[in-house]
Amino acid sequence: TAFCAGLSPELVDGDADDWTYDVSTPLLAATSSVMPEALQRRLVSFLSRGGRLLFTPVLPAFDAWLKPCSILRDLLGAPGETRAPEDAVLRFRGMESVYTSGLALTTARPPDGATVLGREQSGGGCAAWMKKMKGGGRAIWLGMRPIWPSSSRP
Repeated sequence: TAFCAGLSPELVDGDADDWTYDVSTPLLAATSSVMPEALQRRLVSFLSRGGRLLFTPVLPAFDAWLKPCSILRDLLGAPGETRAPEDAVLRFRGMESVYTSGLALTTARPPDGATVLGREQSGGGCAAWMKKMKGGGRAIWLGMRPIWPSSSRP
C-alpha cells in the first residue's frame, strides 16, 4: 500500500543525526515502552523541524536503562495507553471494522490539540490520533501493532 502511495521506505540509523534534517520523507517508528533517551531527542528534533512521524503501538516511557524517560510523550502531551480487548475492532475515518488480531491500545482522550483518527468500537477509546506540531511537523499515533503476512516474517 505504501508503494502505491508513492512512499519508498528507507532505514535510518537511530544513533545518527543526519536523518533528522530530511523532513521530506515521512518516518515510521515501531516503538515500545523502552527507547534510548538520545533517540527520543532525535525524534523530537525531527518533528520540530517539520518532519512527519507515524509511531505504533506505544510511546516510550523509559530509557535504555529502564529509567523513566518520556521526552517524546511529554512533547506530544500524550496520555497513557490502555490495552483494548483481544478481539477489539477499530473504526477509522472511511474504514469500518478493522480487526486487530492481537494487541490494540487506546487512550481515554487524544492529546490536547490532536485530531481523533480512529476509535475502538465497543469501548469508544481513542485508537489513533494526529497532532500538528509547532514548526509544521505532524505526529500520528496508531495504537495497534503492525501485523505482517506470515510469508514476510523474518
